[in-house]
Amino acid sequence: MPKQEISWRELVSKMMKEEKKNANFAVTEVIKKAGSVWKEVKAGTHPKYSQGATKPGTKKLKSRKSSKSRKSSKSVKSSKSVSCSHNVCKECHAKLCKNCKSHC
Repeated sequence: MPKQEISWRELVSKMMKEEKKNANFAVTEVIKKAGSVWKEVKAGTHPKYSQGATKPGTKKLKSRKSSKSRKSSKSVKSSKSVSCSHNVCKECHAKLCKNCKSHC
């Protein structure tokens, strides 16, 4: 039977599952045991496993709140806030100042 390829993450997760069955479960002890087993796997002397590549994981994206559209007078300039000292032709000046209460 050929050796099963395994990555560090997979080895640790398998050992965690096995140790969770025991009543005395300590993560640090499992990591230490996995470290010694991993040395054997990397050297190629482990009877069950050989070193394999880590499977790429999917990155979970955080959802963002949708921003509400703002209707603020600060963001949109009204024709009243535009000063009448524009350097434009008379036709364009008339169009700009058409809605102004105070004429130029």
